[in-house]
Amino acid sequence: MAEEEVVLLDGEEAEWSAREADHWIGVYTQLIDFCRQAMQGAEAANVIRIRRRMARLQKRLAFWGGPDLTKA
Repeated sequence: MAEEEVVLLDGEEAEWSAREADHWIGVYTQLIDFCRQAMQGAEAANVIRIRRRMARLQKRLAFWGGPDLTKA
């Protein structure tokens, strides 16, 4: 799968402060945790979609300087 570029969403600004970056790190960390929970017991086709979404979320988390949760 080709690398997907991180595109900022409405309301996100790369020049924001560390406090604002911490906010986005928290948001994407929670979304990735939610995806992990959703994959438990999910059907195979849904797991593929959730993994793709998690990969996009992880890239956004990394953009804001958050941890790599792919190994958690």
